[in-house]
Amino acid sequence: MPKIAPLGGPVTEVTVAVCSLVVAVVGLLVAMLAIRFAARQAAAAAEQVRTGNGFAGVSTTFGVFGLLHPLLRVFVDHPDLYPYFYQGKPVPRRGKDRVRVQVMAEMLADALSSALQMTGQIPSAKDGLSSWSLYVVHMLDTCGPLQEAMRRYPGWWPHLEELASSRTAGGRPAAPVPPVS
Repeated sequence: MPKIAPLGGPVTEVTVAVCSLVVAVVGLLVAMLAIRFAARQAAAAAEQVRTGNGFAGVSTTFGVFGLLHPLLRVFVDHPDLYPYFYQGKPVPRRGKDRVRVQVMAEMLADALSSALQMTGQIPSAKDGLSSWSLYVVHMLDTCGPLQEAMRRYPGWWPHLEELASSRTAGGRPAAPVPPVS
């Protein structure tokens, strides 16, 4: 039977190799645990990002409708303005109604452009606002007061102008949009 060296006895190459192997295995196990823990943290962080993006999308959708609903409320309070925006009635050439229509068109352009900007910056908002772009396109194609405001103040609503220019080919809409009934 081999004789075991007492503590503090001579250290052999085999002893060093065994100790090195034990340390390496322990180090490998610690590294594997650290990698597993890091993977769990990354998965949790990814889930938090998905949840945060979902909330951002909902918040953006709410914000878009928060911009538009007060404007639509004006049509409830002043139904005489509705035909100018949705039924193709020509903008008055002068008078109090002209000013009301022009101001309403500028407010509508502000809301539409801001909404386009928000949906462009928050990708998760596109789910809740997929039909929003159809509404904006419809208004660009059919709303005389909006078209007049954009011609009168070029550069004021870059997101609307970008959408309008991306849709035109030879001065016509790139695709017909059915009227809203």
